[in-house]
Amino acid sequence: MLEEKELLETRKRLREEAIINEMSRLKTNNSKLGLKNRVLFSVLISLVVGLLLLVFQFKNNILNEIEYKKPINEQSTEVLKHQFNVVYFRIQIGSYVTRHPELIGRSFQVGGVDEYKDSRYRYFIGHFVTLEESNKVLDDLKQEGYIDAFIVPFRDNLPVSWNKVWSELR
Repeated sequence: MLEEKELLETRKRLREEAIINEMSRLKTNNSKLGLKNRVLFSVLISLVVGLLLLVFQFKNNILNEIEYKKPINEQSTEVLKHQFNVVYFRIQIGSYVTRHPELIGRSFQVGGVDEYKDSRYRYFIGHFVTLEESNKVLDDLKQEGYIDAFIVPFRDNLPVSWNKVWSELR
C-alpha cells in the first residue's frame, strides 16, 4: 500500500507541475489578453487545480479506509510482498480448469479470495509472513471442510516451488 500512496503522490506532483507549466506557457503566449480574460483564466485554472486536489484527497481517504479495514496479517505483509526476494505464504483453496468467479465473492477471517491464472484457475486466501501463521489458518480451514487446502509460497506476487524456498533457507 505504501508504494501505491507514493505513486499517487508522484502523479499528483507531476499533474500540478504540468498545470503550472501550462499556466506559465499560456501566460507568456497570451500576454496581450485583456484584464477581464486574464482574471477569468486565473479563476478557471484555480478551479481546475482545486478540483484535482480534492480528487487526490478523496482517493487518499478511500485508500486509507481500505488499508484500515484489511486484516492485520495483510497490513503487515503489504509492504513485504512487493519487496524483491521476500517469500510469503498463501493458502490455496481450489484449482480448476474453468473459472469459478463465485469463489472471489467469498470472505474468510484472513480476507477475500484472489484468483491466479496459469495453466489452471487457482484460488488463494491470506498473505502470511510466517509458515506457522499460515499453518494455524490452514488447520482452521480444514476443520471447516476445506480438506484439500494447502500452503503455497509466493515471491513477487507469483507462486514459487517449495524446493526453491527450502534450498534458500539452508
